[in-house]
Amino acid sequence: MAWLSERGGEGFTAWFAEDGVSMSNGAAPLIGKVAIARSAKWDPKEVGPEGLPAYVDADGG
Repeated sequence: MAWLSERGGEGFTAWFAEDGVSMSNGAAPLIGKVAIARSAKWDPKEVGPEGLPAYVDADGG
């Protein structure tokens, strides 16, 4: 997932359509690319080896 480690949240957001939806356990869905981009503020330096932000547990936590 080089695109994520190089571009962080912006790279993640790029995968979504303008009317895309991002769902996360225990949180309200994020509807629309703008809403997803607002929440995906990962700095590329924070991305862990699995391509996830360092503060996200690879097992979903």
